[in-house]
Amino acid sequence: MTKIKIGIAIALIAGVGTLGYLYRAELQKGARQAAVIIQQRAEIEDKQTRIEDLARQREAADAVAAREKARATAIRHETRELRYEIQQLENIEAVRDWGDTHMPREQYDLLRGHTDDRPD
Repeated sequence: MTKIKIGIAIALIAGVGTLGYLYRAELQKGARQAAVIIQQRAEIEDKQTRIEDLARQREAADAVAAREKARATAIRHETRELRYEIQQLENIEAVRDWGDTHMPREQYDLLRGHTDDRPD
């Protein structure tokens, strides 16, 4: 009977040892998973920060685009007005005659900032 008790005791000790080893392996596995989760959370926070930065940049770019679009619209409107004004001036005979006359060379040079007697 003592051999049976010793056998049972050894089996129980081996079983407890095995359970301890398995428990330790599960704890290590859980620690590795916890480390992975911590790393993933840090990556998510970094990506969320990057997303927020990109959203702010997009909003700034949208504001610039809106300003430039308004500016382009104003320039197109001004261009149409100038084109209309030029057409109106071309229809006036006196303006057309004046535009067809040649400007004297001295006046042309004076308007351009060039004169022959100016020292270089």
